[in-house]
Order: sequence, then C-alpha cells, then structure tokens
Amino acid sequence: MCAMKTNGHIKYPGRIACGDYPVDDLPEELYQVAIEIQKLTQAPFEMIVSCILSVLSLAAQGAYDVKAFESQGTIPLSLFIITLALSGERKTTVEKLLMRVFREYDSKAAEQYQLDLQNYQILSDIWKTEKKALESALKAAVKGGKEPQEFRDRLEAHGHKKPNEPVKRQLIYDNTTERALLEGLRGSGASAGLMSDEGGNLLKSNIFSNLPTINKFWSGGEAPVNRMKDCFIVKNARLTMHMMVQPDLFLSSEKLTEHFFRESGAGARFLLSYPVSTMGERYESSYSLTLAECTELQKLEVKLQAWLEESLNCNGERQVLVVGDMHYLTGLHNLVERELNYGHTLYDFSDVGSKIIENTVRIAGTLHLLTRKDNSLIIPRECIDSAHALCGWYVNQFMSIFSENARDEHDEALVMDWLDKYHTDPRWQAGFPVSDVANFGPSALRNKDKRIHRALENIVAKSNGTFMFVEAPRKTPGRPGVKYFVSNSQFNDYWKRS
Repeated sequence: MCAMKTNGHIKYPGRIACGDYPVDDLPEELYQVAIEIQKLTQAPFEMIVSCILSVLSLAAQGAYDVKAFESQGTIPLSLFIITLALSGERKTTVEKLLMRVFREYDSKAAEQYQLDLQNYQILSDIWKTEKKALESALKAAVKGGKEPQEFRDRLEAHGHKKPNEPVKRQLIYDNTTERALLEGLRGSGASAGLMSDEGGNLLKSNIFSNLPTINKFWSGGEAPVNRMKDCFIVKNARLTMHMMVQPDLFLSSEKLTEHFFRESGAGARFLLSYPVSTMGERYESSYSLTLAECTELQKLEVKLQAWLEESLNCNGERQVLVVGDMHYLTGLHNLVERELNYGHTLYDFSDVGSKIIENTVRIAGTLHLLTRKDNSLIIPRECIDSAHALCGWYVNQFMSIFSENARDEHDEALVMDWLDKYHTDPRWQAGFPVSDVANFGPSALRNKDKRIHRALENIVAKSNGTFMFVEAPRKTPGRPGVKYFVSNSQFNDYWKRS
C-alpha cells in the first residue's frame, strides 16, 4: 500500500537499509546526526529521525514561518508528530539527547520567573498599601467637605501603575492540561512544544479532548479562552507536538478512536508512524560510540541554540521561508490531488492526502534551515524532494495503522520479519515450533498467544500453500507431536522436518 514512491536511485551506497524508509532521501546533515544517535542508543532509526524533525521544528518555529503558494498566506513551520513505540525502545534516552538545549532554557526560565514573581509580590504589596492610603485620603476629603477631584485623579493615576504579574513561560510541556498549556501561550507570539516520551500521560489529560483547539494551533490561528474568572486570548502562537506512545495505549484510547481522531481533522495534521522494534538486536560492543564522540549531535545543538535565541528575541515577527521552484511544487500538489479520486490510492484517506503538501512544505522548511550554508530564505528543490519522500512514508504508515485489520496485518509483518531473521539459527533449522514463536518471537507479541497464533494462521491462509502447519511424529503414544510452522519454498534449504 504505497501512496507515493521515491525515485529508487541510490545516492549514498554506504547508508543503512531500513525497510521502505526513504533513507537515501535524507539530507546528509540529518542522516549523520540520526546515525550517531542510533549508534549511541540502538533505538529505531525512524523514531530517531522523527525526534530530530520535532526539535528542528520546536527551535525554529518561533522565528520562521513558511509560504507555499502565492494564493495562500504564510503558515507555521510547526510539525505535529506521533510515534508508536513499545516500552523499552529507548524513547526517553533519545529524547534526553535531543532536548538538552530546551531543558536548560526551561530551567533558567523557571529560576528567572521565581525572581520576577518575588519582585512582583513586593511591588504589588507596595501598590496595594499606597492604594489604601489614597482611598483613605479620598474618604477623609469627602467627609471633611473638601473638593475630592484631586484625590480621585491621584487614585486613578495610581490605578494605571499597577504592576503586571509575570507570565510563566516555558518551552516544554509534558504531563500537562489544556488549561496550563493555554496559560503558557497566552498573549501574542509565544512558542512551545508539547513533547512527551510517555504519551500515555497526555492521553489521560484533557489535551486530546478538544481536538479543534489542536487544529487551531497547527494552523497558527487564534484561540480565545473564556473562563468565569479569567478571559484571555492566545494569538500568533506556535506549537510543535511530538508524542511517543505505546501502540496498545494509542490504538485502544477512547480519545483517539479512528472516528474521532480522523473526523475531527486532527489525524490528517499528524505525522504518524509505527517504527519496527530494534529489541533483540541491540548487542553491546567495545567499539560503541560515546556521547563525547557525537560531533554531529554537537553541531546540531549549536544550530538549535541559535534558532531558539532568534525565536525568543523576534517578538513574534517571523521571517518567511519561500519555496524556490513553485512550478515543481505545483506539479507535486496536482499528483497528490489526483490520488484523492475514486479508485486511487488516497481515496479512503482523503483527510491525510489533503495535508500532504502542507506538511511537505513545513518539513522542507526545517530541512532547509538545517542544511543551508548562508541566510537564504529560499527553500531549494532538494529539500522539497526530501520532505516529500518523508511525507510519503508517513502517509503509508498512517494508512497501514488505520487500514482495515491493521493490527492483524502489523502482527503478521512482525512475525514474518522475525522468522526471516532467525531461520538460520541451528535450533530452528528443522522448522519453527509454534510454541517457540510464541515464547521467543517478536517482543511486541510475547505473552500475547492469541495474537501470535492468529498471525501464524493468517500467514498460512494467505500464502496459497507457501506456508503450512506440520505436526511432528509423536514421541509419546496417545499424545500429539510438536506443531511446526514451516515454509516449503522461501526457507526450503533450512526447514527440513526430520
């Protein structure tokens, strides 16, 4: 099921192969950072790239917007990403490596806020005391029959001098609520990231209970907040989101059912993926990379710091990145539009298809900032190509996750991948006992016998005789023999039943 295909040529023969992931389309700067982090953590490569895209977006969104077509206005550079990953995939480790710059800013901002708050409380107490004195003087003047206008003027002038309570600004929101997020973005031009390596916390909060608000943030629109005690507006704010969540929590969430998530329009805005697990392949080596040796990561941090400083100092006046080859982008747009028609690839996923080009332009903007050698605001065609290939992969992932029988198909793919990797193991050269697949098979399916067995049965049913179940000769009279899952073609040299 492929919405879009990459050109298929190999630019970088030395790059790793990663299934259908468009590794060859990644800019060299991004690829090298991702490879360093993978060598350091052995986490899924696709997950690492999603994390890098999210921090690029978070750092730059406050200082840059992007423009696609002349007929449309500017749009945020912000990206919304959801990555499904099992517990143990080293989500937290990757997040800590890439978020250090932002965590340090939040730590310093929190310290400064406490100092500003203390100063505010002192000034506020003084202001209140002076107000009471002026009120007392006004009352005395009225009682004494004096002209009160002078005291009224002084009291009015004092009212305009009321100190402003400092606004608590932070970049990273994790285990938060909708109210706290809106409070942090109140006013105009704020920038923040809703970033969680344990997205289950966000699913339990009310963040995803009001998906239209999330849609407004993605579009850069205003969000009026009307409360009984406090009314304010969030205007011109920018929000990046990256939620890493365990697949079962996401797929079983009442807040993110296919109907609610897609019909609200939120699903189309997210870059959703379910990377293949690396658990079971993470072997240690004395030649492993150390953090001090991650020079590409250090270069990235320098850029993130520079963009973050731009974002904090621009007061909401953002520079606009512009697509250089508008004719080429128009062609891509028309190709995607054609796929939305009946009988074409994106017909049942028109919601996602409608946002492909906008997400392409957003990703292209972040890639241009990462790779540019000067201060050019013109996004080159190479960045559009890379971004479009990435978008195609995310769209394919979305369609797989939300396709009919999506979980069964994913389980089957996991089992086949595991069988393919381990069919040369001496203990399984005579075939795979079904019990071994259940006990030693894909980590995501261990202790889930019903899903393992259903996956094997589906593989046999769909294989047209290529795969089958075979019962070994009985060793104990009256008792069944071991049930094997075997192939009579793909693994013919290895699976020989004795």
